[in-house]
Amino acid sequence: CLGSINLAKHVALDADDEPVVDWALLERTVRESTSFLDNVVSANAYVPAVPEVAEAAYRARRIGLGIMGLGDMMYKLGIRYGSENGQEFAAQIMEFVRFHSMQRSVELAEARGPFLAFAGSIYDKDAEG
Repeated sequence: CLGSINLAKHVALDADDEPVVDWALLERTVRESTSFLDNVVSANAYVPAVPEVAEAAYRARRIGLGIMGLGDMMYKLGIRYGSENGQEFAAQIMEFVRFHSMQRSVELAEARGPFLAFAGSIYDKDAEG
């Protein structure tokens, strides 16, 4: 299950009317998007003729949360796309999205139980490797 966050919608004006990243809104969007995509895994009407697809989806509960609008966001913020500063900014944004999506996934696992293939996966702290 895949989804994208439009980063251009996460720029606000500060008290001096300067454009800034609305980090609180972005965090909320990442968390809600992660929950939504996990819910879609459960709600999806998988093709009955191919039960292996549903089984694989439930077993791994894989979601893909991506971004779009990075260039637009950077333009609004006055950051040159492709510059060293721009590359550092893009890395910061992606780390922020990854961290908060992972944090929300952990909370969902605590509430709903881990995905069926968790044991022995790269996320299993008790697994050898």
